[in-house]
Amino acid sequence: REMVSARLSFETKVPSWHGEIIFDPQTSGGLLAALPGTQKEGLLAALHAAGVQQAAVVGEVRSPENGISIVIA
Repeated sequence: REMVSARLSFETKVPSWHGEIIFDPQTSGGLLAALPGTQKEGLLAALHAAGVQQAAVVGEVRSPENGISIVIA
């Protein structure tokens, strides 16, 4: 949490518990995955075809001038 909090932003208003999910050590590995943006549609299609209907794009990683930012949209 300390490592990324200065670079984490939410572009839309979300309940506070949404932010807590990102830092939950019990589940965060299974909830979020990062991959190149060009691959997102293929992965979503594969997950949906496998029955994971809840799979969705929730944000993106951007490269601003001062380092990496994680944006939850």
